[in-house]
Amino acid sequence: MQTVIQSLKKIIYLFIILICISCHQNNTDNGKEATRSIPAERPNPDPKPVATYSQDITSEMGRLNHWKFAVAMYETHQTFMYRVQIQYAELNVTDSLQLPNLGFMPKPALQKGKDDYSCVIGFLDDKGVFRDYKLVSVANGNVRIHTLKYYSVQPGTAQ
Repeated sequence: MQTVIQSLKKIIYLFIILICISCHQNNTDNGKEATRSIPAERPNPDPKPVATYSQDITSEMGRLNHWKFAVAMYETHQTFMYRVQIQYAELNVTDSLQLPNLGFMPKPALQKGKDDYSCVIGFLDDKGVFRDYKLVSVANGNVRIHTLKYYSVQPGTAQ
């Protein structure tokens, strides 16, 4: 009789463990589905800039030539990839930028940087909060792009 009871206890323990494992797998699958619901391709990228920042160059040469420091972001066919066009005086730079896939569609945004002729490239999160990502600046007449923060999603945390 004792062996039958011990066998039943083992079966019940295994059953409880299987239920716990299956519940955990369902939760992690739901997070993956939210990330997968964003298509990888953008069918009709907008030809107009989705975010712009511009500042006049205040030096004498800048005023005479109507020079400016400007940053504009454009959509590409890849969902999280953007083309960034930067102008400083007569220098024009084009680069690409990939916004992080955090399980929602981030809205690209640009803000004035701390220094003259600097701009922070970022995005608005799902709550509308600006998240800084890269810094575009001018130093000694050279345009620089510097990563400010890195973003990632931990497995099982996407909701």
